[in-house]
Amino acid sequence: MHPRAFSLIELVIVVAIIAVIAAVAAPRYGMAATRYRADLAARRIAEELRFASELARAQECEVTANADMVAESLNVTFVSGPLAGEVRSKFALDSSPYDSDLYLAQRAAALGSPVFDAQGLATEDAYIAVMAGRYYAVVAVQAGQSTVEISELRLWGGGSVDLSVGSLAPDTVLVATEAKAEAIELKELTP
Repeated sequence: MHPRAFSLIELVIVVAIIAVIAAVAAPRYGMAATRYRADLAARRIAEELRFASELARAQECEVTANADMVAESLNVTFVSGPLAGEVRSKFALDSSPYDSDLYLAQRAAALGSPVFDAQGLATEDAYIAVMAGRYYAVVAVQAGQSTVEISELRLWGGGSVDLSVGSLAPDTVLVATEAKAEAIELKELTP
């Protein structure tokens, strides 16, 4: 009696099946990881904005969530009061686990960062778009409110970026163009 073994043809078929499954799963995994990074970055920015609002209310002074598009970072900083200029929180979006790009749009076609008054309310509307790969989400805060909203993840297909979040929509339009294979540059246009 001979011991049972797999033939070469059976082994080749199994390896081919595994290769096909891996070829189908790899791009899906990459897209899922990109979606996760965009979602995680948007949630972190929303938490930082909530922190800035609470800090302003607790310290009874103005606090800004200064978004730096060049450094791809967000800093929560005191604007007024005895702690003016002090940075309370800082994180970078261009490193792991976020690996995302940060963009800002505000009312009246001005780039800037949300400022919260001594009651913890935003002084004007602010929209922050976060992109990872071709996925993006928008974090918004409305003037006179402390509520921070996050849009659902969207797939950027070229052209303008939809900045609406729920019932909020800015007066500015962001138009995206691909500067490099992965880098997305946003240019602000007024309607």
